[in-house]
Amino acid sequence: MTTDGSSFWTSGAVPLIEPEFLSSIIAAASDIALVVSAEGTILSVLLNDQDDSFGNLSHWEGRPVVEFLTEESIEKFQQAHDAYMSGHPPKKPLELNHSDNAVWQYPVRYTFHRFGQENGVLLLGRDLRPIAETQQQLVQAQIALEQGYEASREFDARYRVVMSNVDDAIVFVSVQTGRIEDANGRAAALLGLKPDALVGVTLASLFKDRSGAELTESLMNATLTDGGEAVPVRTSRTHQTIDLYPTLFRAAGQRVLMCRLVGSEAIASNTDSGIQSCGVAVPGNDGCHCLYGPAWHHAVRQ
Repeated sequence: MTTDGSSFWTSGAVPLIEPEFLSSIIAAASDIALVVSAEGTILSVLLNDQDDSFGNLSHWEGRPVVEFLTEESIEKFQQAHDAYMSGHPPKKPLELNHSDNAVWQYPVRYTFHRFGQENGVLLLGRDLRPIAETQQQLVQAQIALEQGYEASREFDARYRVVMSNVDDAIVFVSVQTGRIEDANGRAAALLGLKPDALVGVTLASLFKDRSGAELTESLMNATLTDGGEAVPVRTSRTHQTIDLYPTLFRAAGQRVLMCRLVGSEAIASNTDSGIQSCGVAVPGNDGCHCLYGPAWHHAVRQ
């Protein structure tokens, strides 16, 4: 006795299936079923009653299969059918693309089965359109991701050019951690470190007599003033007195402070000459121009 039911099928206990019921069983077991003669002519078309997307295919009967296949599928079917006729039916399913009246196409995966009629073949097919649609959606999603990645790279390149060429010393600090997330070369020179060495460093550790919580609170309070109040600090490495001009913004759900660092010499020079820091214009994707400098600070604060 076996548990796979093989003894039941070979014991002669299987009742004969009446012809009027056989077609419905075959149709239910597949999405589309074709009975094909030895000459490759469609003798019968059976469709699953639960799926009406195929429409009416009664006009297929009595006509060659190749009339309803795309060019790349004709050779595949002929090779598989010739192998079947020579006594070597395909062991793997055969994927064919149907075409009808050059209006629509759809892929079907067929398996070859022998039945009572001499040299006839029963093709049981599974509709692959849901899989093809899913694959198309995945391809479109991949294209969208690549386009987004390229746009991000373009924006990052513009940002790096501005950061490296702007006259101001700039650092970006996370409000939550108090650590520097990015800095340009001028800020690194003013603080006595290399730009890469600044990333991840606590901003307060670069200044004398300043704790992290105290400095962050002072910077946050300065952002609330209308005139952009400066926060004076003294660097630990270069022993300079500098002013921090913070601007608060939100990125990716996190609050970030952009701090402009101005040394004592720069403050005196600007006061005597009355000249403010220049700005940098960067064309955006929407045709707008983003100004960096005092005008940009004012735009960000707004």
